[in-house]
Amino acid sequence: MFHIIRLLFSFISPNDANERDTLYQQLNEAFETQNCEAVKNTFNSLQVRQLPISVEVRIKLADCYIISEDTARLNKQLTYLSYVRSPAQKSIILNQKAQLAAIKGDTLEAINLLKMAIETENTNTFVKRNYELLKKVYHPNDNRTPPPSAPKANNAAEEEVGGLVAATDAKDDELSSSTPPIIERAQALKLLDAMRANEYNKLPVLIDATADTLDFGNW
Repeated sequence: MFHIIRLLFSFISPNDANERDTLYQQLNEAFETQNCEAVKNTFNSLQVRQLPISVEVRIKLADCYIISEDTARLNKQLTYLSYVRSPAQKSIILNQKAQLAAIKGDTLEAINLLKMAIETENTNTFVKRNYELLKKVYHPNDNRTPPPSAPKANNAAEEEVGGLVAATDAKDDELSSSTPPIIERAQALKLLDAMRANEYNKLPVLIDATADTLDFGNW
């Protein structure tokens, strides 16, 4: 019964389908040229016409908000995408949240989000690269009181289980609780550019007729 209801909701008229595909074509071209204003305008057209909007479109819209540093709309879009369960998509979204943290200068929060992204999908190479990049620029307060030593058995590196990246003593020490350093705006922007490099994924022009592309939220 549930699948029948979803099928009824996902049905759109042939005219709406053609209009949707035309707008998706425009979105694809805008993404290719990184024309974020065109992306935003086309997204608004999809909303006004109440046409289905795929998760991929919302992810790419978030990329544009990152480029334009529109943190308010970026945060709103990432909040909307929080329900996504696909590991591949969730990993990308967590990476975008890390970029939002980098915009704000909170490198510790960004690192923790990237760790979550790697644990979600450990084949995501650009997330791993961003994690290593942030670790290089993250310098916690060296004057803080060192945490008490844990038993040796608990400090041993954990084996990789269920696709998760192994946890080591070095990572635990480096990411231990401390006051997050605030980096300068120029450094944050430079870091953000490095985090965005090689991350682009082309949006398919047309929607697969057999795919479920509607956003239903939590049921």
